[in-house]
Amino acid sequence: MDPYSGPFTDLELESIQNALNNKYANNEILDSDFLLIWLMIIYGSRPIQFALLKVSDLHSFQRQDGSNEYIISIPRAKNRKKARSEFKERILPPEIGHSLMQYTDDIKNQFLNILEDTSQAPLFPSSSNIRTGSLAYHPTSTEITNRIKATISKFNLISERTEEKLHITSTRFRRTIGTRAAVEGHGELIIAEILDHTDTQNVGVYVQSLPEIIERIDKAIATYMAPIAQAFAGKLVEKKSTAMRFDDPTSDIIDPKVDPSCKAMGKCGTYAFCSLPAPLACYTCNSFQAWVDGPHEKLLEYLIKERKKLLKTTDYRIASINDKTILAVTQVIQECKKYKEKNAQELIT
Repeated sequence: MDPYSGPFTDLELESIQNALNNKYANNEILDSDFLLIWLMIIYGSRPIQFALLKVSDLHSFQRQDGSNEYIISIPRAKNRKKARSEFKERILPPEIGHSLMQYTDDIKNQFLNILEDTSQAPLFPSSSNIRTGSLAYHPTSTEITNRIKATISKFNLISERTEEKLHITSTRFRRTIGTRAAVEGHGELIIAEILDHTDTQNVGVYVQSLPEIIERIDKAIATYMAPIAQAFAGKLVEKKSTAMRFDDPTSDIIDPKVDPSCKAMGKCGTYAFCSLPAPLACYTCNSFQAWVDGPHEKLLEYLIKERKKLLKTTDYRIASINDKTILAVTQVIQECKKYKEKNAQELIT
């Protein structure tokens, strides 16, 4: 559980995921970097395995219900056999699979006049062709590692444990998957399969440790951690007439369970379709516009109360599912307080 080389906490991993999605939505990172990092988050494969991937390793099948299923054949490594001689098939989440299929079309077009068979193009091409033969234009494992580190480092994420910039290594993603699997109660055989180990001799550490990644979060702890975590992704709005969709009542973020008077906490600033639950998903979304006078304190009290209730009836993994939102709401409360204090001071002077 070393905070620099061990697995990421749930909060650290969520901060990476949120920043990755937000940067991609704003066209601030490349498609290739977005997809590469998501594959690392999902599978925790070794960098050399991603370096060996080809366009032909991605497959799509249509289910009986008409939906698509996506499979990626990840080359196995560390077994002293020829590169790309063995593969491990993994199911892809539909959203990532669909995006990867579109991305492979771009890669094929990129290699139209370079390779005879564009399906043999590398999935993540190297910026410089230093390999030959069937691995021509493929990156090295070091290139893959550097791309992941360089992209995430630009996000300037802070760890709630060290209060320093989040230390990024490819190994940490791998250890995170193993640790989370152990916390979920999976045994050594399952963890070895997830991490693509040939035996169980190196996965026992995950089962033996079973660390409690998330500690209890109450209002006092949230107040301390909020400025560090920087979970709030939206913006604070004082003049409601300046907000996006200010004249659209359907964009109001309201929850009668939190505030029976149905006072809005803010507004959604996008017309894009969203199936995520409001207001829980709003505070960590960059399209959320929080009102300075919104009932944010009531939402915080509600979330803390629900967390305590879940801790008594379930385990901490379920109870901690909204911890990122708790920190985001707390950050909004703090920023509202600063804004009001600043304006009060200006009025006095």
